[in-house]
Amino acid sequence: MPHNMHWNRFLPVCLFIAWCSLIFTIGRSVFTAICRPKKVYGKIFHSLVTMAYGILAMSLFFVSMVPFTVIERKTGNALPHELQSWYNKFQDYHIFNAYGLFRSMTGIDGRPELIIEGAMSTKNPKWKEYEFFYKPGSLSAAPPFVAPHQPRIDWQMWFAALSHYQHEPWLAFFLYRLLTNQPEVLRLIQTNPFPTTPPKQIRVLLYHYNFTTPPSKDYWKRELTNNEWFPTISLESQWFMSYIEQQNMIQITKPLPTSILLDVLRSISNFMNGTMFTWFPVIIALVLVILRRILCTKPHVPVLMKKDNGGYQPVPLKDKTN
Repeated sequence: MPHNMHWNRFLPVCLFIAWCSLIFTIGRSVFTAICRPKKVYGKIFHSLVTMAYGILAMSLFFVSMVPFTVIERKTGNALPHELQSWYNKFQDYHIFNAYGLFRSMTGIDGRPELIIEGAMSTKNPKWKEYEFFYKPGSLSAAPPFVAPHQPRIDWQMWFAALSHYQHEPWLAFFLYRLLTNQPEVLRLIQTNPFPTTPPKQIRVLLYHYNFTTPPSKDYWKRELTNNEWFPTISLESQWFMSYIEQQNMIQITKPLPTSILLDVLRSISNFMNGTMFTWFPVIIALVLVILRRILCTKPHVPVLMKKDNGGYQPVPLKDKTN
């Protein structure tokens, strides 16, 4: 299967349709600016303002073609060099942006996932997997319901699987904290296979995950790639510890008042998973709205209608106690 599925050949057609739509919108706006005002100076003023905005819109359209055509090099190379120079001049202002995330599909051969494994011995190690709350890991675990929660560590693990470990320095520090059984880091993981004593060594493998067919009892099937994504490390690995020190990741700092408050909030949030923690205030708000509707609704007061001057006027019912 081609990576772009031949959809990029329609890029010039999309640009042509967008250009025609822009010209039609500008022309209609200019026509409205001329016809709507009744006075001559109003027609002139509104026409000039509309044409100025139209020129600005066309300029934005032309320059934005540079980042837009990144997805198809043939069309991008055919653009005038002046557009590229103008794009470079204004690039620092982020006026023209490319189509950001997921401009290309990454799961054609399966979903890439990093699996972290630890072992208690360096000789004949028996590897055990760390299982996360949301990302694929165990083959028998169904994909959980997440929305609208966005699990940060699970998401970053997926991004790291698309890259190289040298481009993901945070993951090296994450592995270092697993080697020391840091409590704050272990809370990000669903299953810690070494609850009492931290592992002696850790490695990271890259798998490609795919869904199984209905006859299978598992939800996932996976295929191991050729090499380790991150080599086997331990606290005695000199290159690893020197890398941690070079990145200046191990720092002893005095806790700030804000960090103390965040620690308290995190400890409270540990009583429920991220999805429930996200939905909890929404559910509470909905319950309060419903209760307010039920308890604060004013009772309907019946009225009588009497004829007065050819019409009918409402007359409130008198209290029976009077």
